[in-house]
Amino acid sequence: MTTVQIICPSCKKTGYIEISDDLIKSTSRGLLAVNVTSNYVCQHSFIAYIDKNFAVRDYFIADFQIEIPDFPEEKKIKDISLPDKAILNLDLIKLNMTLTLLSNILRAIFYKNKIVLISHQPFLNTHIKNFFNYIIKNTFDFELFIISEEEYKKEKKSFKDCLVLEGNKVIKDPYKIIEEKKAKVERQIVNQFLNEFDLGYSYITLINEINKAYTYSKAIVDFANTQSQEEEKESESSIIASILDEVVSQDKYINTVITDYLYNEFKIKIDKVYLSFLFDIVINYFDVNLKNKISVNP
Repeated sequence: MTTVQIICPSCKKTGYIEISDDLIKSTSRGLLAVNVTSNYVCQHSFIAYIDKNFAVRDYFIADFQIEIPDFPEEKKIKDISLPDKAILNLDLIKLNMTLTLLSNILRAIFYKNKIVLISHQPFLNTHIKNFFNYIIKNTFDFELFIISEEEYKKEKKSFKDCLVLEGNKVIKDPYKIIEEKKAKVERQIVNQFLNEFDLGYSYITLINEINKAYTYSKAIVDFANTQSQEEEKESESSIIASILDEVVSQDKYINTVITDYLYNEFKIKIDKVYLSFLFDIVINYFDVNLKNKISVNP
């Protein structure tokens, strides 16, 4: 047994856990995810990701699970062949990319931010690039530059509008999008990917989650544009509508309208955290302000 020091990612209290050497050796794919229950180190529960050298690579706060809606059966990817290992080695991705790094990159893609990843392992660069090309295929457009520290120092001015990441560290965040507490959905999606032992299933699940985020956010955009066009056709103003605009919260009204639309269209119930996640994509990726598209009507 090996004793490993862990630190609660919420309150920073330090504790220790014992890990079996055989358990680490048997974890040939990815990092070992250790579930630390509440009252073991502190009152919080969390997951510690430990590598084959018994080093803690990352943490995931598991105080609650976001209810991520399902995906229509006809839209799910159910069976897909993994790319050749020479093109994309998922073992290497899971062993070398942390939850924080993966979720930060996903968040930047959802926010349509250009990304610079400073790499110290050149042999991984092609696999990382191909990984995102495959999982994002046919959904979001993105720009990801994977360069060395020396290249970044030389070309820093060229990347002034990019999110710059180096492992778990955020070197530059010009649009202030990286905040762990606001990236709950991204972190849960990545945690699910890293926790799943079966490579094929984890890969398909991750692709489906990204497809789901794109499909639902794009549907909201299309619906909002339709609502906006219908309102433009109505020339008469309504006194009652203007009164309701003052009395009823437009945010709550929009939430209700979109929630009802998604239920009618896809037969899904949306958790408020996931709905907020979709709205972030609508605003930041699609550049659509729902308040300008959907007004409170009697």
